Amino acid sequence: MYQSKISSTIVIDKEKGSVKLNQFDVKIDGYKNRGKLRKARDAYNSDKNLEKEYKNNDWPAGIWNYLFEDYFKILEKWKKRINKKK
Repeated sequence: MYQSKISSTIVIDKEKGSVKLNQFDVKIDGYKNRGKLRKARDAYNSDKNLEKEYKNNDWPAGIWNYLFEDYFKILEKWKKRINKKK
């Protein structure tokens, strides 16, 4: 059995219509890839595409990538939805 934790903090400026990702964290039993998390936050805030990797079942990095990429897709959909309301 393993324990996973995903958290994020998004700041929405209604006046400017902007969305900013302040904090993004994904952990599995304490494992995380800080570099990829930083790149994801930077890509999100600059409207760039995040470089995707091949997903695999290797423990824990492969499972971490599944959670990381799937949650990041949700964050991107959220941003698009907010930007449409401008």
